[in-house]
Amino acid sequence: MKQIGGDGSTLFSLTSVEWEKLREELENHRIKPPVSIHPEGPTGGLVRFHSLDDAKLALLAIA
Repeated sequence: MKQIGGDGSTLFSLTSVEWEKLREELENHRIKPPVSIHPEGPTGGLVRFHSLDDAKLALLAIA
């Protein structure tokens, strides 16, 4: 999971493996849904979280 747009940004790029893990966590209601989800084909996608804290929790959940 890579942050895009600087230190305060809540936009992250995910690999395809991270993307699948995030989907699983969301489907099982283990993490808060992000603001937006943008699939980028087989390579993964972009996700914008509500806050950096939400992004950190998602990172821990998919690690």
